[in-house]
Amino acid sequence: MIWRFLHIGITLNSISGKGSTFPIRIPQITIASVVEDRGIVNIDWKKTFLKRSKMLSVDDLTINRELVSEYLKGQPLELF
Repeated sequence: MIWRFLHIGITLNSISGKGSTFPIRIPQITIASVVEDRGIVNIDWKKTFLKRSKMLSVDDLTINRELVSEYLKGQPLELF
C-alpha cells in the first residue's frame, strides 16, 4: 500500500445527512511558496474553459451530484 510507504495519513469525518470529509496529511511534500488566502473566489464558468479531463464527484446526496453535473455542463469533462 503506497500510502503507508509514503507515510500519508487519511482520516474520515462524517456527519449523517450532512456529508463526509477525508483530510489527507502528506508529510513528505515541501511547500514551494505560500499564497495569501483571498477567501471565496468567484469564477465565471461561462468564460472559463477546462481541458478535457475526467472528474469523480462523490457525495452521499444525489442532489449535490446533480448540481455539480449541471453547473459544469458544457465543459469537456467526463463525470463519474
